[in-house]
Amino acid sequence: MNETELEQSISNKIAAWQTTTSAASQPWSPPLIEFLGTSILVFCLIALGIAAYMLRGRDTTDGMIVIKVFGITLIVCVSAFLMIVGYGEGQLTPIVGLFGAIAGYILGKEKR
Repeated sequence: MNETELEQSISNKIAAWQTTTSAASQPWSPPLIEFLGTSILVFCLIALGIAAYMLRGRDTTDGMIVIKVFGITLIVCVSAFLMIVGYGEGQLTPIVGLFGAIAGYILGKEKR
């Protein structure tokens, strides 16, 4: 193998590596993202429906329990949806921090 063949082989391997690296950075196609986003929203609606059905059967339902169940369910669903639709790390970090603060307030608030 002479020097030009070696250089050609190296440049081919680098080009192949760059192609696979750029393809790996965005593995999801827009139709897949749309399907997953819709699936997350449908799952959220089903989970909220189940929670409403389970809370409806209770004789005495405390308002704080309802807020906890619906609040945490919505926070988890919206966080998953935002991750799926492709918000970047810089955009998602403050949103998740805000959701964490809301969840901490909801779960930490008790009657005395």
